[in-house]
Amino acid sequence: MGRASLRTDILLATHFVLNEALPRWLKSFRPLKLRERAILWPSQSSNSNGTSFGNDPLLGTYTRSLDGDSSTALDSGDSRTPTGVAQTKIKEMREQAEYQVVDHKSRPEPETFFLATYYYTQKIIGSDLAHDEDLSTIMNQKSFVETYGAYLQIQTCLSAAASVKDEVAISAILKAATNDPCHRDAVREIYNSNSNGLLFYDSGKLSALLQCLTDVRSETKEERRTVLRDLCVSGYPDIQPWQVRDACLSSPQPNSNSNGTREQRSDTVMEALYYSYLSRLLNPVDGHEPARQDVDLVKEFCEWSVGTRHQPGKEKKATRSMENFVNVASRSSIHHESYRRDLVMLLDLSMTIENHDLALDLVDEIFGNEKLSSNKTALDRALCSLRNIGGIALVFCSDPSKETKGFETLRRIFGLFEKMATNRSSSVCRNSITIPDELFALFQQWKIQTGSNGDDPKMYLLIDFAIEVSSVPGDVVRALLLWSAASKNHHHHQFGGSLCSRLEDLLCRGIHFAALNGELSGTRLRLRYARTTFRELGSDSSTREGRGSGDNTKSQTAGIWETMATGNLPIEK
Repeated sequence: MGRASLRTDILLATHFVLNEALPRWLKSFRPLKLRERAILWPSQSSNSNGTSFGNDPLLGTYTRSLDGDSSTALDSGDSRTPTGVAQTKIKEMREQAEYQVVDHKSRPEPETFFLATYYYTQKIIGSDLAHDEDLSTIMNQKSFVETYGAYLQIQTCLSAAASVKDEVAISAILKAATNDPCHRDAVREIYNSNSNGLLFYDSGKLSALLQCLTDVRSETKEERRTVLRDLCVSGYPDIQPWQVRDACLSSPQPNSNSNGTREQRSDTVMEALYYSYLSRLLNPVDGHEPARQDVDLVKEFCEWSVGTRHQPGKEKKATRSMENFVNVASRSSIHHESYRRDLVMLLDLSMTIENHDLALDLVDEIFGNEKLSSNKTALDRALCSLRNIGGIALVFCSDPSKETKGFETLRRIFGLFEKMATNRSSSVCRNSITIPDELFALFQQWKIQTGSNGDDPKMYLLIDFAIEVSSVPGDVVRALLLWSAASKNHHHHQFGGSLCSRLEDLLCRGIHFAALNGELSGTRLRLRYARTTFRELGSDSSTREGRGSGDNTKSQTAGIWETMATGNLPIEK
C-alpha cells in the first residue's frame, strides 16, 4: 500500500470517527453532571488521607499528580477565613465520601475520558460551529462542556484551545475546572507560594495557573506576580504568550468574584511584567528553543526591546533593552544564531531607532542571503535603507565634527552598492540597482547641500572620494557623464579642465582593476600574438611538406604547431 493510499485511508477513518461514530456514541449514554466531576477526578489529597486507590486503573491512568505539593483544596470563596477553611474541609470530606461509596463497576472506563476529550479537541475546539448560539446542538461549546465536562481531561483541552486561540473554549473549560478537586488544590498551592520558595510547573497546574493569571492585574504583591510569570515561562507551550499578553495588557475588567472593582496595577507595571516574561521565555541560554523559532514572537520581543511596541492609543515607550535586540539582530552577537531572524524586519527596526551601523550589517547580510537576494521586496527595502543612510551620511560629511563618521559610512554604502550590482548568484539583485544613477543622486544632494556651483573644491571633495573608494571606476565615469549632461540641460556651470586629470585617474584605476580581475593581461596578449604566429608558421610548413611529398599527409611538426596555436597542446609533467 502506497503512502498516498494510506494517507487517504487515515483521513476517511478519521472522518468516520468524528462525524459518524463518536456523535452517536456520545448520545448513547447519560453522562454524569458537571458538579459530579469530583467523583471521577478526586484530589491528590484524597490519596493521602488514609484511602488507598493504588489498584484503581482509572486513577492510575488519568489522575494528574501534583508531585506531593498540594495538601488542601480551595473553592470559589475566600478560604483564608476560619469559616472558609471549615467549608473547604467539609467539601473535601463530602467528595471523599462520595468517591468511596461509588461502585467501581458503575464508573466509566478510561476510554470514555479519552474519547470525549478527543472529540472535543478535534471537532469542537477552534470550529466556527462551536460558537453557535443554539444550545441544543452538540457542537456548541457551552452545551458540550456542561453536558460532558465531567469526562474531559482539562489540561489536554486547555492546551488544544490555546494552540488555536479559542478563548470561548478556554473560558468554558476553566468554568468546568472549578468542579475539579485537583484544580482547587493547585490554585491553593499557587496562592500560598512566594518567590523565595520553589514551585515547579506541571500539567496539573495548567488550569489553576490560567485562573490565577486572569487576576494578575489586581495582584498587589509583586512576589506573587513574579511566581505567576515564572510558572508561565515554565508552562510554555501549554500556556501561550498571547494568553500572558492578554492578561497583562488588556484593559482592566471588574472582578466578578469581588464586590466592586479591585484596584488594578498600572500599565507601566504590567508592561514591565510582560516584557520580563518575554525576556525569560526567549533567553538564548535558559529560554525555550521553540519560542525562539517563532518569527512573530521574536518580532514582538524586538519591538518591545527597542520601544516601538506600544498599546493602541498610548504613547510610545522608551527603549527597554538594546542588548536583547542586538542579541537577535547583530551577527557580532554569539547568540544571534539561537533565533529565527527576519532580516527585513530587523532592518526596519534598526532604521527606526537610527542604528545605521547595524542597518548596514543587515543589508550586507540580506545581499548575501540566497533567498532574500532574489526577493524583489527585500532588495527594494535594503536599497531604500542605503539611500536614506547615504543622505544622512552626506549631512555628516559637511559637518567638521562628524565628517570622519560620515565618510566612513559612505565608504560602506559604496561597497554595498557594488556588492548588490555584482551579485553572482542573483540576477534579480544585479538588475535592481544602477550604480551611476545612485552616485548621480548623491552628487546632486551634495551640490545643493554645500551650495556648490558644480565645479569647485566643495564639489570635487565628494567626486574625489567616489573615485578613491570605487572598485568599478566605470560607474563613476558614467555618473560624471550624467552629471555633465544635467549641467548642460540646466545651463549650469560646466566642468572645467580640473575634471580631465580626474578622468585620467579613473581610466588608470580602471586598467588596474581590469588587470587584477584578469580582464586585461599583457601575458595573454603576447600568447594571443604568438598563437597567431604559430598558426601562420604551421600553415606555411604544411604547404611546403605537401608539395615536396606529393601527398596530403601533414607532417608531425606542423601538427604540433597547429595544436599549440589553438591552445590545445598537452604537456606531460
